[in-house]
Formats: sequence, C-alpha cells, structure tokens
Amino acid sequence: MVMFFHFVLVTRLHYGLEGTTAGAEGVIDWIADGGWAGVELFFVLSGFLITGILLRARETPSGYFRNFYARRALRIFPLYYATLFFIIVLLPLLATISSDEFARLQSLQLWHWTYTMNLWITATNGAGDTDVFATGHFWSLSVEEQFYLVWPAVVYVCGRRWLIPACIAIVIVSPLLRFAALAAGADPFVGYTFTPLRLDALAMGALLAAGLGDERSAARLRRHAPAAALLSLASLAAVVWWKGDLIHVDPRMLTFGLPALAALSASLILLATKASGGAVRSIAEWAPLRAAGRYSYALYILHWPIATWLVTVVDVPGLNDAHLAGRMLFVLVAGGVSMVCAWLSWHLFEQHFLRLKDRFREPRPASPAAPAAELVPAA
Repeated sequence: MVMFFHFVLVTRLHYGLEGTTAGAEGVIDWIADGGWAGVELFFVLSGFLITGILLRARETPSGYFRNFYARRALRIFPLYYATLFFIIVLLPLLATISSDEFARLQSLQLWHWTYTMNLWITATNGAGDTDVFATGHFWSLSVEEQFYLVWPAVVYVCGRRWLIPACIAIVIVSPLLRFAALAAGADPFVGYTFTPLRLDALAMGALLAAGLGDERSAARLRRHAPAAALLSLASLAAVVWWKGDLIHVDPRMLTFGLPALAALSASLILLATKASGGAVRSIAEWAPLRAAGRYSYALYILHWPIATWLVTVVDVPGLNDAHLAGRMLFVLVAGGVSMVCAWLSWHLFEQHFLRLKDRFREPRPASPAAPAAELVPAA
C-alpha cells in the first residue's frame, strides 16, 4: 500500500500531474492516495507486537531493558544508518547532485541521524511538506524509535493490569490533542507526524496485546472483532465520502479518519491471529505474504530512494512517459527493483546482524505464548 502510494506520488510530482489527472488515471491516483493507510496499520501492528514481547519479557524480567533495546537496535539500526550513509556521504562522491532537495537533505541530516525528523516538521510547523530527497518517509521511523524509548518503561511499571486503562486513555487523548493542535493552527503535517499526536494507533495495538493476555477477554475480543471491523470500516467510508478523497493531511481525516482506521487495523490483526481462524487468518498465512514480511523493513527503507533514482537518473524506455501506461510500468519496475534490493539486503547484510540477537534472547516464561507470537508475519 505505502509503496504504491509513493511510486504513484513520485511519478505525479515528476511529471507535474498534481490535480490534473482524469479518467482511469484519476481513479488510479485516487486509490493510490489511500496508500498512506499502510502506515497506520504499521503503527497498530508495531504496538501489538512490541507490547506482546514486553509483556512476555516482564514475567521473567532479568535483562528486560537490555535485551529489548539490543534486539531492536540490531534489527533497525544497521540498514537505516547504512542507507543514510550511502545517500548523504557516498552518493555525492559517486555523482554530482545539484537538486535543491538534496541540498535540503544535507542541511537537515542531523535530524535523520538522530531519528527526530518528525520533530523538525513540528518545529517548523510542517515546513511545507515531508519530501526530503527520497527520505520523506523516515519520519515514521522517528515516531517508532521515540515510542521504543519510553514504552518499555511504561509496560514495566504498569504491568498488564494497569496497561489496559493507560492504553485506553492514550487512545482517547491522542486524537483530542490532534484536534486541538489543528484548531490552534498547526500544519496538518504536524498532526500527521508528531509522536504524541499519533500515539493512538500504537496504543490501540498495545491495548489489543494486553487484552489477549486473559483467555476470557481474548475470547470476547475475538467474538466482537468482525462487528468492530465492519463498524470501523463504515466509519472510515463515511469520512472518505464526506471528504471526497483519501488525502491524509486533511483535518477531517486526521480527526475522525485515523481513529477509525486504527480500530479497523486492530480488528484485522485480531482476526489474523491463530485462534481466530477464518478468511483473514488464511490470508495472513499466504506464503507470499509471509515471505514479504521478512523483507518488509528493507522494502520500506529502500523503495523511495530507488524510485527517486529511477525517475531522475535512469533512462528506461517507457519510464519517461507521463501517461497511465508509462506510470504503471514505472510502478512495476520500481517495485521489482525494490524487491530485489530488499532480498539482497536481507541475505547479504541484515541477516549477519540479526544472528547477534541470539546473545540477547528473551527469557521464556512458563505462561502461554504471548499474543505477539500468534501473528504471521511477525516483526
């Protein structure tokens, strides 16, 4: 979803098609505009998996913080920092880059190195947009890292009993803060990228993980999951009908659409767990989807730099066509190249760091497996 959104966006910006497409091409652009919803699903899923891991680790708390942070660092840092090093340091040595976007990236690189790009967006009240030479999507990684900094302590202190009301409070308060920020004149990008204003999605996933810890509440959640999915889908559809499009940086979508989307994401995650069964679970077990889960992090990191490179540097017949066929060819080529690069990244680079995670194994408690282990593909 997110890759399709970005690939179509890249071609739209490159050919100056913003607001000018019609017919079948307009329909494709309209659908692509909703691809950002994948980020919301990513946040809910991350809150679910990380909270499940932390709750399991808390039962035998030896090395609780050390193991969590070491394993997260080994999963996230190597590819992220290698990509930044290549784009910011090596790329200028390999080619002359005169674009204003790249100069902007160079001037803002400290925010990237410190996982605070979303804070720069807030500090500058949006600064117009988040596109910074193929790294505009890194703001979401900043939100994740800031969440990782504080959430282990929250789970450790609260435990499962007090974590549930804490999550409910966050799910309620975060959208209210988002509404207040927009009402006070904050740029919509601030509402979309500032961590306290996006915590409701992460807390929704965490609430699901905490609720599944008890068999009675888990059975109750699974029983109501289909109805919750339909209700949240209807709410989201109403917002889309009200707006007339799927653009994320709109006050109506930020205020009413994001909570509905987070609830829909949580419902689908619940329906994808082993104990739920059904069609959603069958889709989650689909082999290509499980394989894609292994390479999803590299795909997310690399796809936008690859798309930027293809659209600005590579002269491939058909890719320089502003019409629908050429743009869809670009989507296919960019997707294929991204998948190949993600596969290479996993097998030639990431795996070597992931093997070190065995030195920081999470202790296995005597209680049943945490809900995070039920979902396929896992993080």
